[in-house]
Amino acid sequence: MHPAIATTLAVELDRLAAQVRRDAGWPSPATGFARWLTHHYGPSLNGQPDVAAVVNETDRLDEAPVLAAHGYLLASQDDLDHQAVKAWSVAARRLGERDPLPGDRASFFFRPTELLGLALGAEAVAGHDPEPRRWLRQTLHTGRARLGTDTWSIALNAIAATTLGDSGGTGRIGALADGSTSDLAAAWLLITHAPQAAARAALDQDAQALESALLYRLTTTATTTTDIAEAAAIHTAAARAIGTGLARPGYGMPAALTTITTLLRRFPAIVRELNHRHANRTRLVDISDEYDVQDLLRGVLRGLFDDVRDEEYTPSRGGVTSRMDLLLKGEQIVIETKMTRPSLDQRAVAKELAIDKEFYRSHPSCRALVCFVYDPTHRLANPIALEDDLTDAEAPVPTIVIVAPHI
Repeated sequence: MHPAIATTLAVELDRLAAQVRRDAGWPSPATGFARWLTHHYGPSLNGQPDVAAVVNETDRLDEAPVLAAHGYLLASQDDLDHQAVKAWSVAARRLGERDPLPGDRASFFFRPTELLGLALGAEAVAGHDPEPRRWLRQTLHTGRARLGTDTWSIALNAIAATTLGDSGGTGRIGALADGSTSDLAAAWLLITHAPQAAARAALDQDAQALESALLYRLTTTATTTTDIAEAAAIHTAAARAIGTGLARPGYGMPAALTTITTLLRRFPAIVRELNHRHANRTRLVDISDEYDVQDLLRGVLRGLFDDVRDEEYTPSRGGVTSRMDLLLKGEQIVIETKMTRPSLDQRAVAKELAIDKEFYRSHPSCRALVCFVYDPTHRLANPIALEDDLTDAEAPVPTIVIVAPHI
């Protein structure tokens, strides 16, 4: 990841976390939502208020926002307190005596963060009292046509419906080409938490595509959020995207290939600088054959990557095996090194690399092959043609050929 991009993301994530810490109040559904996200997806919002330590506001549980906040709290605890479960259940039954679908839309049903908190609370107490869950599911069935149609509402309502065991759908999301960071985070939350509900909502992007779009939007567009629930969702989705991206070979490979190809292009400069000593001291490196190239390259790569292995065997082909020079295990990239000599001219190099490609591509840890030809004495007649002829970026196992120096 480019340092400027990493810095931008770090600043934006810090700003979002600071907003949650600054604006969190208890008892509020938005604060409960942030707490639930942290419990479910990991401790991404450092410094978030510990709402579990707040005194039990049983005298305010009749208020839907307070009940929703405590619903999130119940869903964020592994060991439920019996008295808290009973108090929440009694208050939910009292709430059920009121009209949940008033004409002026002034009820929890039309506020997605509250509806989700109530659904999670009802699910948490269902073993003690199934009535709140049944009532909310019936309310959702009756008022489905009046649910909000924006992406945030559809996503949170769909998670609530799934929690309640309702599969009727809460609206269609579809394409998010012009979606805001809040839209992308909500869609990501839906597809990771309730993939079947995401399919019913016609969400046409997978989690990986949504993560990429969210990170791009965060680095290219100013994010303005006034709701800490939205800030918490964006922070959680972005933090998870960064974490899974670094761990996913498909994400790490492009960045690793860029680093490796840049390094190989500058390999002659590395050799030159290592031998440019103060006061005419002894040369640090003497590159006389392919093993010297391999040793120096391995040393540099181990300063950049965690798991660099050398001389692993490939599976047998026709009873013959070959040894890979270097393997970046985590990134699943194989690096083969050559150094020209009187008996290894352009024709011989091309022939050897063509054979090596077939061996290395059969290795289960090889998802990309980089062939490096070190030509310090300029024995290759046409290094550019060698690169162009043997590089195959579109193959199932892409091959990149680097010759250095070029001139």
